[in-house]
Amino acid sequence: MNGISLSIIVPVYNTEKYLKKCIDSIIKAIEVLNKRVEIIVINDGSKGNTDEIIQSYSDISFIRYIKQENRGRGATRNLGIREAKGRYITFVDSDDYINENMYYDMFLEIDANDRDLVICDVESVDESENNLLLIPGRNSLIEDVRLSCFDVMMVASSVNKIFKKELFDGIKFPEDINYEDLATIPVVYLKSKNIGYINKVYYYYLQNSNSIMNQEYGVEKLNIIKALQIAFENIDKLNILEDEKEKAKYMLFTRRYYEEILEKIILSENKDELIDSFLVLSKMVIEVMKNNSYLLKDFKTQGFIKNYYNQKMFEYILSGNKNKIKKLLRKKRYYRKIAIIYSSNGIK
Repeated sequence: MNGISLSIIVPVYNTEKYLKKCIDSIIKAIEVLNKRVEIIVINDGSKGNTDEIIQSYSDISFIRYIKQENRGRGATRNLGIREAKGRYITFVDSDDYINENMYYDMFLEIDANDRDLVICDVESVDESENNLLLIPGRNSLIEDVRLSCFDVMMVASSVNKIFKKELFDGIKFPEDINYEDLATIPVVYLKSKNIGYINKVYYYYLQNSNSIMNQEYGVEKLNIIKALQIAFENIDKLNILEDEKEKAKYMLFTRRYYEEILEKIILSENKDELIDSFLVLSKMVIEVMKNNSYLLKDFKTQGFIKNYYNQKMFEYILSGNKNKIKKLLRKKRYYRKIAIIYSSNGIK
């Protein structure tokens, strides 16, 4: 055994403005951790002086630098996992930074309880380090830790977690789409048997207006549907209860489909182009979800109108009726008849 406890994977692409702060915060967090650690910094074909910044850390023995032609975030994360020598792995995006106690406190939880996975909270910040939004790693309304940490938007994030590396055995990030975390991390989560949660903010997510996720909503953002499809396919392969699979698909679908797909289409000026792509991509996901008992319960409990319009929407998608879908998504008042207000009440 090499004795490395933690591999910290830092994919880098055109974030030179923030990179030094990111790496320095990781080094500071390592200084208080009495374990062997490696930082794997992967330059994914960045422009500017990114290479020079990373090379300035060449005298630090626990930093490994890998440089490659641009291949995207999924491929870069996969490379980091292959290269990682630690028993545990974690990810830090190169325009973000972390609290100096993140690894120390999370490893206290790991060592005390032999956790497969430990989760913390996230704070969204601006470039002046002003706090914008607390993003919890757990739904406090649900007592069960396993379910409550899945029932949040952050379940799809790779950066507020420390994973036992073996959880990624047989699982890869997709390398041809955005939303690679959504396709992968929920599946890794469901493989975990022993999950810990720390109710503290240790990770600081920078609201960078130039990041991919903050760009104008275009057709490429509909890759989120592909990510859901991949997640569903991999969830079906897991050796877990069928009811747990149904709950997981319901939670992922409901939070993403209505807020991150339909609402964004409604608010976009290029509706026709988006709807064309939406129709092509959605059929397989809707085929999976059309009989999901938790989703059907939501339709019924939120009233006749929403039940009717959602059933019609599914019918139009499966039959490829583009004109009917365009009519439903033409105005926001139609969206309000479709939108399901997510509630965790039915899954506790």
